[in-house]
Amino acid sequence: MSGGNAARPQPSEDRDRRADASLVGRLRARAMAVVEAIEADRKTFAGMPDLPARRVHTLFAGLYLRTTQRWMGFLATRRDPEFAYLTILRFYEIYRAAMRTTAHDPAASPWRRYHSLAGRLTMADPISTHLILVSMGVRAHTRYDLGVAIARATHDYARLYGRAPDIERYRETIVGRQTGAAFQHAGLDYIDDHRRQQTGWRRFVLAVFHAGLRGLSWLWMPIFQHWRRAAWADARRALRSPASSGSEIAGIRAFRLIRPVEKVP
Repeated sequence: MSGGNAARPQPSEDRDRRADASLVGRLRARAMAVVEAIEADRKTFAGMPDLPARRVHTLFAGLYLRTTQRWMGFLATRRDPEFAYLTILRFYEIYRAAMRTTAHDPAASPWRRYHSLAGRLTMADPISTHLILVSMGVRAHTRYDLGVAIARATHDYARLYGRAPDIERYRETIVGRQTGAAFQHAGLDYIDDHRRQQTGWRRFVLAVFHAGLRGLSWLWMPIFQHWRRAAWADARRALRSPASSGSEIAGIRAFRLIRPVEKVP
């Protein structure tokens, strides 16, 4: 009898689990709000005049929307999504700051090439240049911004839970193989979105690119995975630095926030 009582969860443990579940639910709601915010950004860019550095930003925003949707879908299958939700919040914060900079702004450093090309493009330009622009955005946001987001999310987690996260436990939800597969599917979704809107030569180019994205995944996926894992390693190194504190992480570039960011609940 006593053994059965010992194995039974204590009331305090039940309360802790309920509190954790409630917090994860709130974090998921905040991350879902990011999906809605990216969609709003995409529509804002799409409604701009088709001048250089205006409407073309809708291209990367569309891919970012698709990847975040796929990421959220994957996290819905996990029992440990909380750290990824925090990372999604910080990831978007950095994207918003990057979109409000220019090629000449020091805060845009990883995005400089993206902004430089966007400053010469409209939606009427060849679709090949659009694909180059999107790939530049992917590299900037994945290789550099992701590391900053992970580091900041680590501090957010510590503030929320009162302890530092066992970060390796969450690796799969951020840079693991399954998230890589989710992002690959997001890329295919994105190309399909644009292919349905095009005719003639542009539609043909997108069909070829879709086939290449699927058939040559053995070639480009390792590059994409390398960017993600390098960002993870950057964050780990920064977090081990004695100088790291708060959300400004030593060893990773600091971002100038354009507007105050709401605190995580």
